[in-house]
Amino acid sequence: MNAEKKRFALLTNGCFLSRATLTALLNQNCPPDLIVLPEYPPAKSGNSKSFGRLDSDNRNPLLMLASDIPVAYAPRSRQQEIVTSLQQHDIDLMLVACWPYLIDTSVIDALAGAALNLHPSLLPAFRGPDPVGEQLNSDDRRFGVSLHHLSDAFDQGDLVAQTEIQQAKKSPDREMVEQDCAKGGVQLFIGLLDKDPASWPRWPQEAENRAKY
Repeated sequence: MNAEKKRFALLTNGCFLSRATLTALLNQNCPPDLIVLPEYPPAKSGNSKSFGRLDSDNRNPLLMLASDIPVAYAPRSRQQEIVTSLQQHDIDLMLVACWPYLIDTSVIDALAGAALNLHPSLLPAFRGPDPVGEQLNSDDRRFGVSLHHLSDAFDQGDLVAQTEIQQAKKSPDREMVEQDCAKGGVQLFIGLLDKDPASWPRWPQEAENRAKY
């Protein structure tokens, strides 16, 4: 792959963190070339075509943000449709933010570049589907965001980048934490786009002296 801007897909489920991630990408003038969602659009049935362009009348907040971006749908039972969509749009990279199921390795292998997950914690701390909620319920106030490669286990792939998020230590607001994590994760991701994925930093999550990027 060369130094030209790589085409990437955002895989997301429409929750607050995913909307904050898309907003951060748009604010940085770096929109995804494709958005993939895990469910069918509200107005379509399971038997209808899974690929479409959404209009501004759709009430889903994420889809309103994505009104000019092609959108594909890939429930867990139809993951191979992700591969088809990636190929149709010449996608090099995937950025995942809040995805509800483990993505098949065949999907990851279909990419010319890499597949990264934006996880709102300083991995390996607070793995799982609600890292911010778990951290808010703990005594740990060292918030951060990590980018890691997708693997055959949730939130355990090799790290590519992570950064600490400065937040109020006593009573941080959940949406503020998630929004700042989204912004920080997007900045890390954008910093990778002009580099060959083979040259990206990469280290196991359990390594003691983790590099910061």
